[in-house]
Amino acid sequence: MPMALTFGIPAGSTAASSCSGSVSLMIQLTARKKLVVKGSLNSGGTNCRALITSKLPRKLAGKKVTVTVTFAGNTAVAGFTKKLRLKIKKP
Repeated sequence: MPMALTFGIPAGSTAASSCSGSVSLMIQLTARKKLVVKGSLNSGGTNCRALITSKLPRKLAGKKVTVTVTFAGNTAVAGFTKKLRLKIKKP
């Protein structure tokens, strides 16, 4: 399952300083089971981008899962955490 995270580069900041660091995704598989996947940021024009790929169990196809995205931050961009509810597409 590929997921892309993008955010804009702040005004007055360079891509090199804004797009450094890593992003982690925590996917809630069941009530007790979680999957944590990490990816690094790259610059893509006027945005910072992280492309993260992971394999999920087939039984999640067509169901909704909770995904928590965490970025610790760097010198140009403050850290953030975002919780999303996403539907997994069927293959």
